[in-house]
Amino acid sequence: MSFLNGSIHRHQPQAERETAALAGPLGSFEYFGSSRVGSDLTSADHDALELRWIDPEMALRAGLRRVDSLTGSEIVGSRGGGDYSGILIPYFHPDSDQVRDYRLRRDRPDLEYDAAGSLKAKRKYLSPPGRSNMLYLPPRVSQSLLGDPKLPVVITEGEFKTLALWRAAHHRALSRPRFLPLGVSGVYNWRGTIGKANASDGSRMDVKGAIHDLDWIVWAGRPVVIAYDADAVTKELVRVARSALAAHLRGRGALVGFLEGISKGARGSTTILQPWVPTWCSTRLHMSISRARYGRRTYCAPSRP
Repeated sequence: MSFLNGSIHRHQPQAERETAALAGPLGSFEYFGSSRVGSDLTSADHDALELRWIDPEMALRAGLRRVDSLTGSEIVGSRGGGDYSGILIPYFHPDSDQVRDYRLRRDRPDLEYDAAGSLKAKRKYLSPPGRSNMLYLPPRVSQSLLGDPKLPVVITEGEFKTLALWRAAHHRALSRPRFLPLGVSGVYNWRGTIGKANASDGSRMDVKGAIHDLDWIVWAGRPVVIAYDADAVTKELVRVARSALAAHLRGRGALVGFLEGISKGARGSTTILQPWVPTWCSTRLHMSISRARYGRRTYCAPSRP
């Protein structure tokens, strides 16, 4: 049984021909419908995702689903007004297709004027209440990849960028990905509440720190590139957050570099993820990874060739 747009449905097991079509060069993962909340993505959804270099096969493997406002509001625990229809993004543990939790990307987020008088979207991405920060993994990433320090890691902001980079990592790769992308939901969201402790007055207090998901990865000796958005160059708070993450990972023995100069493109996506750059993207990341290996911490990505 599953919860489908506000009602209970019984779904039948997929036919063999349906699941077989999902096997491909991105690994052996076959998506059997462990994330059957909502409905299939629409053609408009796929068109928008293609602009981010996420094709229908990748969207299916990642378990992306469309939900109406009622379903979306129930999943993220919202009791206020607003529209909560959008794309539901499941999170998974390594080597698993069982949904750990969800994040919701709203079609019509709240709007608010910032200090400069510009109208900005607010609360575009939402999580269930009380959910601590999580690391976003590409679909069905194996523990063996997480544990291989020879495989470079690229850390980026957001689930969609992570999926696009996962596709780029397999572009013209014969047997294994060229690198492993990992996603954080915000520049500081590699940290969060990780436990409870007793204060001096006996009260229970939250303990903050690096999220436990980071312990899945072997960092010692591994090249890591932090590829945040263009505002990593222009916004001091983002630079500080990026430097804090780099310092933490270097403390675990990682060889950390930065990829900078990524300009904004259509629908908020970045040029590194545009459809015309799979080879260009891999080349620039390879150069950043090489610099990280030799302790050169920053590589500024040039504009579109």
